[in-house]
Amino acid sequence: MRTIALIITIMMLTTWAWASELGFKGGNSFQTLKLTGSGHIYCPSSGERLFISCNFQYLDPTEMDYFTYGQELDADRVKLTAYREDGSTRSKARKYRSSKGQSTKRFNLWIQSLFQRPLLKMGVNTIAVEMSKNGAVVAADEFVATVVEGESRHCPYQTVIGRFDSDCESAYLACERYFRLLNYCQ
Repeated sequence: MRTIALIITIMMLTTWAWASELGFKGGNSFQTLKLTGSGHIYCPSSGERLFISCNFQYLDPTEMDYFTYGQELDADRVKLTAYREDGSTRSKARKYRSSKGQSTKRFNLWIQSLFQRPLLKMGVNTIAVEMSKNGAVVAADEFVATVVEGESRHCPYQTVIGRFDSDCESAYLACERYFRLLNYCQ
């Protein structure tokens, strides 16, 4: 009788542990990190020295992450729809690898550019999950991902030497190099 009770307890704990992993691999709580600073970038190939003024907002712990379903499921695709606190929505889909229990590629959670739009926004994001196999929905669920405003840091003036021509041709790359060189203003 004790053996049966022990097996049932283990099965319940295993099911609970799987269920608690629904969401992003690195977790579902995020905070922003705002970095500012300025300096010059020296471009050895052209001999130019360009002024840079940098202002970035990162997402901690990660801006790109894998989705994990949290339990065994035979699916080949996952669609996430974020219902954001401001009333807007954003949907993104990826292939899903059942053997690993996660999406095959990472989801863009925060990066916004000309060709990319983030899944999350500041505040509470209710994420609807739709799992499918060969186009047929096999499971649906939801979880909450929260983004709160974190700290702001200011980096000191610094001259950065561009290693590649692209460092000098793009303000974005120049600022990336600047913040990396200054260990993200720590």
